[in-house]
Amino acid sequence: MEVNFDIYSVLLLLGSFQGVLFFLLLLVRGLRSHSLSDGLMGTLLLLLVVQIFPFMISFMGSSLIWSDLLFFPFDIGLLLGPVIYFYLKSQTNAEFRLQKRDLLHALPYVIYVAYHLSIFVQGKQYVQYWLANVHLSYNVPMIFGCAVLLSNYFYLFLAMRYYGEFRQWLEAEFSNAKELSLRWYRNFLLLALCGITLSWGFYLISSLGVNLTYTQSWWEYVFISAIIYVLSIAAYNQPQVVYLRFKPSELPKPEENKLALPAAEMEVMGAQVLQQFLDRKLYLNPKLTLSQMAADLSINSNLLSQLINTVFGKNFNQFVNDYRIEEFKKEARKPDNRHLSLLAIAMNCGFNSKATFNRVFKNASGLSPKEYLNSAP
Repeated sequence: MEVNFDIYSVLLLLGSFQGVLFFLLLLVRGLRSHSLSDGLMGTLLLLLVVQIFPFMISFMGSSLIWSDLLFFPFDIGLLLGPVIYFYLKSQTNAEFRLQKRDLLHALPYVIYVAYHLSIFVQGKQYVQYWLANVHLSYNVPMIFGCAVLLSNYFYLFLAMRYYGEFRQWLEAEFSNAKELSLRWYRNFLLLALCGITLSWGFYLISSLGVNLTYTQSWWEYVFISAIIYVLSIAAYNQPQVVYLRFKPSELPKPEENKLALPAAEMEVMGAQVLQQFLDRKLYLNPKLTLSQMAADLSINSNLLSQLINTVFGKNFNQFVNDYRIEEFKKEARKPDNRHLSLLAIAMNCGFNSKATFNRVFKNASGLSPKEYLNSAP
């Protein structure tokens, strides 16, 4: 067989090579660090490679898929959604582990594999018979296609809702929320949504009786190849935050928003908490969390959250960063600090990245740090 390397096969081949390479890298790193998230991301990359594999080798000139491997279960669409969702849970909670009940999410895929393998092992002649008399006659491909697309949309919805709850929790729990926000994964979810919608479009076109050529269908798979390339690099370079312990069940319920104390007592306690917070300069700790601050001040973390929200009208993230900004303004004006860069002063005031400092300062004052200092008397 003559191997055909052209634009169609090469782009799919590059995506496949990238996916397999980073699957191995993530697998090794995951085994060394006992990281479930690395294992799940490696699995996701490998699944995407399997998805484009039949088209890749067909464009390379092989008819293996449509002859000897006809009806083999290459489609992993029913498994993509659960892996995407569970990866997000493992990234946001270092204690997350797959339970036996979670295996139910893979049940539709197991049924698909069992169905295809039970026919495939009967041999090529039986496969041809089954395709003509049962599989196509009863529109099984259409049923399966709808199931895959609905599954993917369902799990993307779960992942996006979970991500929104995670962001809400971050703002209430951490003073460096932006660094932990997994924005790259939010972008991936949007990219995955585009990919699923593209697949849905191709499916609708084919279901209307339009027979797409191989090169027309190629666009769907080259998009998956591009996702593999972007996702593998972003996931591998993502810092592993081992102290995240997000559990949606711990988010405040509406009934828990009722004041733990009368409003007057909340004001008094809020003033006391603020005084201790300022006296001890807790905001200078770049990794300060709500739980840590509550422990330092010997107060219940739920009550502390209520105090910050109701008495000061801010979430924890805003509350802490506002005082870091004030500390920066004071320190930047001191003659003794003129030899320090603005970033160095910001780091001394509790910020842990230039991007966060610039963003928070601009939001608070409407000016960049340099503009503010130049305009100050």
